[in-house]
Amino acid sequence: MFKENYEITLEEAKQIEGYEFTKNIEVVELKKQIESNTFDMFNKNGGNVPFVLEFKNIDIELTILDNEKSYCGYDLGYFICIKNDTGWESFDYSDTKVDLTVENVEEFMFNDLIKFAKRYNLYWSKLND
Repeated sequence: MFKENYEITLEEAKQIEGYEFTKNIEVVELKKQIESNTFDMFNKNGGNVPFVLEFKNIDIELTILDNEKSYCGYDLGYFICIKNDTGWESFDYSDTKVDLTVENVEEFMFNDLIKFAKRYNLYWSKLND
């Protein structure tokens, strides 16, 4: 039976081909847009994903979701995707609350991704079934 290494650290992961952290906006600017309830950058580019952390066959994306029930009209959430033999597919939302006040957003997202992968038996080192 295959055993995934869920004890991998961020520093180790960064050394592996297939690790990439993409910031489409700086945290400070995202906070400003949240406070002013404007996400012009994302609307113009047709996207709603400020940060993406891809680690080989799993990824986590900070997403901005429209939510009319929310007091500000949107919610922030982490969404998990997996790679299988047909390509990338959506998996599920993480139940971790988005925290943009943490010192290192990349590390926070990586730790949540690995915790989520372990809970749902997802693989970063091989394709997911």
